[in-house]
Amino acid sequence: MASNQDSVFDQVIHTDVFTEFHLTEGPVLGTGTYGKVLLATSNEYPNAKMAVKMFYMHGPEAGEKGKKRNEEATKMFIKETKLMKRLKHANIMPLLSAVQTPSTLALFLPLCGRGNLRESIKHLTLDQQNKYIKQLCQAIKYLHQKYIVHCDIKLSNILLDDDSNLILSDFGLSRALPNPNVEIFQYFGTLLYRAPETYSDERVNPFKVDMYAYGITCWSILLKRRPARVNFVDIINADLNVPFVYKRMVTSLLVRDPVYRPTANKVLEMIEQM
Repeated sequence: MASNQDSVFDQVIHTDVFTEFHLTEGPVLGTGTYGKVLLATSNEYPNAKMAVKMFYMHGPEAGEKGKKRNEEATKMFIKETKLMKRLKHANIMPLLSAVQTPSTLALFLPLCGRGNLRESIKHLTLDQQNKYIKQLCQAIKYLHQKYIVHCDIKLSNILLDDDSNLILSDFGLSRALPNPNVEIFQYFGTLLYRAPETYSDERVNPFKVDMYAYGITCWSILLKRRPARVNFVDIINADLNVPFVYKRMVTSLLVRDPVYRPTANKVLEMIEQM
């Protein structure tokens, strides 16, 4: 690893993380492009659990293809680690430690014992709906104030801790930018959460794209269903159980022209006036 990357790692070890830190590996909590998220349980204190996001490195036998994958995974790991170390917010996943081993790069994260919002979306109470809509907006506002865009806001990237608080996670696609008006070429996460302008070949404002994804997520929270290929605005406006103020908010977030999409700060003002 190049010397200018050394500061990214809190520890560099010469065995695997589970042996070094006396942990039991598994099961798998999730998978990604370059590895997996695994449950890690302390051998000495079985109630002490955490999540470990593993980026796997290919050996020399993988040839040039493996070398290229290693470079991509390392670049992704370093970017995500540096960004997460800048974040400290009650509704954003904290980074406990970043570790390098001979065959992996690992991010140690708190375990959110209640799973993700996608799994529990159908069973939300009214209080939980209000709480999660506000907490997610607070997390996005915090990121955007630091000129950081998430780029993959969706139900499965929103975890619930043991106190049922919302935790925004997975910063693999996130970027730190110089100002809130910058326009970029960028791959944006998941199909059903993507803003219309991301399907063009032109630069887009990623802060506005985040707000569209937040709008889809709010749509799901309010209707207690996962997104689908439907007319989101028509469906939420036809639902008699959704308060008018939320219909207006979601409709404003899902406008096709990003210029008219409200900022997280503006949406939070709307929420606090409800």
